[in-house]
Amino acid sequence: MEDTRRILIAFLLVFVMLFLWTTLTGRKKAAQSAPVQTPAPTAVQPQPMAQPATPPVVALTASVPERFDTLENARLKIVFSSYGGTITSVWLKDYRVELVPPGSHQFGLGIPGGRDYVDLSDLSMAVRRVGDTLEYRAGPGPADSQLTVTRRYQLNEDYRLQADVSLAGPNSGYLMLFRNGTALTEPNKNEDLVHVSLLVHNEKIRRLSTKQVKNEVQLGGKYVWAGMKSLYFLTALMPEQTVLDTVIAATLVDRRIGWIAGVKGARTADRYRVYFGPLEYKLLRHYRLTAAFDFSRFLGIDLKWIGLPILLFLQFMFGLLKNFGLAIIIFAIVMKAIFFPLSRIQNRQMKSMQLLQPKLDELKKRYKNDQEGLNRETMQLYKLYKVNPLAGCLPLLIQMPIFFAMYQVLRIGIDLRQAPFIFWIRDLSLKDPYFVLPILMGVFSIAQSLLTSAGQQNKLLMFMMPVFITIIFLNFPSGLQLYWLVFNILSIIESLIVQGGNKWQNIFRRAQTTTP
Repeated sequence: MEDTRRILIAFLLVFVMLFLWTTLTGRKKAAQSAPVQTPAPTAVQPQPMAQPATPPVVALTASVPERFDTLENARLKIVFSSYGGTITSVWLKDYRVELVPPGSHQFGLGIPGGRDYVDLSDLSMAVRRVGDTLEYRAGPGPADSQLTVTRRYQLNEDYRLQADVSLAGPNSGYLMLFRNGTALTEPNKNEDLVHVSLLVHNEKIRRLSTKQVKNEVQLGGKYVWAGMKSLYFLTALMPEQTVLDTVIAATLVDRRIGWIAGVKGARTADRYRVYFGPLEYKLLRHYRLTAAFDFSRFLGIDLKWIGLPILLFLQFMFGLLKNFGLAIIIFAIVMKAIFFPLSRIQNRQMKSMQLLQPKLDELKKRYKNDQEGLNRETMQLYKLYKVNPLAGCLPLLIQMPIFFAMYQVLRIGIDLRQAPFIFWIRDLSLKDPYFVLPILMGVFSIAQSLLTSAGQQNKLLMFMMPVFITIIFLNFPSGLQLYWLVFNILSIIESLIVQGGNKWQNIFRRAQTTTP
């Protein structure tokens, strides 16, 4: 019974661990959300924001046909429209994804006017191209003002677009409009949607998920950058000479987030760097955007100090092996070696509990009507034989934050996106399409339970816990499934070695006692 109780505690810990983690990372929300379909580009209209999203808009009607121009480098291809100098396409060449929702005009400009603002996204602007620089100009105007608006773009040789905004005439600032949010790029739209978040950063990062934004949220402060992330990609607006005074976000009809960033006060000329690129840590560090990479938290503690070494180790091993599946296997071996001392403690405690079980059963019979006496004698027995019944759970408790950090790295690390392993595993960031890895993981987990079980009365629990964990892992990334499978295999090998070592130690001791 004591062993049964211990296994139940372990079972409960695993359940709580997985339940909390899937809840905190939003998997529960993804499962409950309706599937998001990707319509054909020709049929898509910009998604409206939930009302009321901003002050009323005074729209301007375009009077001439729309003109499109392109800036392109080795990584990006950006298409601009003469309507408001907006962006209609951002194509990431290395990843073959589009960040602008089809049919929408992003990075529009809004000019405040009383309780309204004038949306320049429908205003036809004069276009001038000089080499790799695009310039859009409108004025004097709009409406009855004497304001001249100039927008100038130049694409760097990386993932950043240089964007200049110039205002000539009386003004009280302007708004930059990303009202149609970031496009979903992954096959699993629900999973991608779970990770959609608005990010604002001053001294600390603040993240607002679709659940937190709900209908609308308005943020005031001095933000050095703001942006929108999905599962693997980030759009970030970084002012160079000023700060962002206000950020407004609202949910769209498909539960993505549209947003607006504003600068207050009379302005003449401002420069921005707009990052359109992957959530790749080394790249983000170069652009001072590492706060956008979410290593998650455990009991309120930032797991970056665990997650970052894991990420860097996997990247290092990939550099050597050129296969992230092999890198994960090596990582599992290293982790098993690190936790081997704790595993030895766990195995010894379990063995001691097996030996004590008859004595514990005897005490229960003797003190069946005296709970206080039973507890006292049980603790004396543990003390006499130097047994700690909770020590068997210690390795699991210590591994929990590492498991969480590793899960996050394998889940959002773009290195694993479309990274193949072997045969049918063509993308380690997605679940095993044939469930081979989680089923094998469950089989080896049952084998491990059979090796370490203390008694025949625990047969039901020996099968329940591995089956439960297998069900939980079915939809996890195949990279995480691979890690847990290898870890289980190594645990079985460790148990066989320990049991074999104990067997040969007993034979050697018996031989010594029988030697004349």
